[in-house]
Amino acid sequence: MLLITFCLLVHLLYIYGMKQRRLTHKEKTELFAKYETGKYTGASLAKRYNISSVAVNALLRRHGYESQSQSELQRKYQINEHRFEKQVSLFVSRQKFYFQCQFHEANIQLFFLYQKIITIFVKQFNYGAVIPPIGSKADQ
Repeated sequence: MLLITFCLLVHLLYIYGMKQRRLTHKEKTELFAKYETGKYTGASLAKRYNISSVAVNALLRRHGYESQSQSELQRKYQINEHRFEKQVSLFVSRQKFYFQCQFHEANIQLFFLYQKIITIFVKQFNYGAVIPPIGSKADQ
């Protein structure tokens, strides 16, 4: 008899007090809106809506929200990561263009240097003279 009473008491506690409550659609949209502001954590929203923080984090994850790390939550100023990535990409492309220009300029300078060396070489060894075609009288 004592065991039956205990089981009944546990069952009643489960039904009326310990069961996790479900959020309405309106409460869920409010929760998402508050979470998007960045001012609320999963734990603070759990207290506000009287559900567990595990349930809040699971709900957010199911609806595509990424959980924020502790360092992100403690930031004084929010960082627009997409804009930051864009700025880095722009910086890298400008550096790449600069180095390509430098490389092209170095190639042009080398070309003129090689041309100058070949001209000096031809003048010193008189390779500028006309070479008679093969089979001509000069060959014999």
